[in-house]
Amino acid sequence: MILYCAADPNYFNHYFDLWQSQCQKYYPTMRKMIAIYNPTQSVIKKCEDNNVEWKEAYLPENPERRHFYLLRWYNLPYEENDLILETQINCLPVATQNFNDDNDGVEHLRIARDKGNRIGGVSAAVFTPEGAKKVVEQAKVMFDDPPDDNHPMNLWQEQNLTHKH
Repeated sequence: MILYCAADPNYFNHYFDLWQSQCQKYYPTMRKMIAIYNPTQSVIKKCEDNNVEWKEAYLPENPERRHFYLLRWYNLPYEENDLILETQINCLPVATQNFNDDNDGVEHLRIARDKGNRIGGVSAAVFTPEGAKKVVEQAKVMFDDPPDDNHPMNLWQEQNLTHKH
């Protein structure tokens, strides 16, 4: 399993130390990966020093702020053929959880808290490679008219992936 997040330099600088320390604490043997938009040498070194794999994150040329809502979705590492435990960099593990190798038989295992009538409050999600690939393809479609928040992608996932809460 890959523990994955994505970040721009601003979010990286604010949250990486806390994210990686909590991930190391609760999932010390799990492979950790971060997709970083415009990484600097110091960001790369910090990842390497903390045994976190990094890859350069893709966004369209001259992205608007709205494009950044798609950053983590577009860069999901489905090519790795492992389950992907996806979090936002500012959503931290607070306890170890056990995940089934078959992802409970769904493409998208959502770990969330209720947020009223909206699909939100995602703490984490576990994707199969097939589910992650579908999400990446949808993020490509959404680049032409990026959302103003995470809700449209969360709703799309709910309607188009096999899922369990």
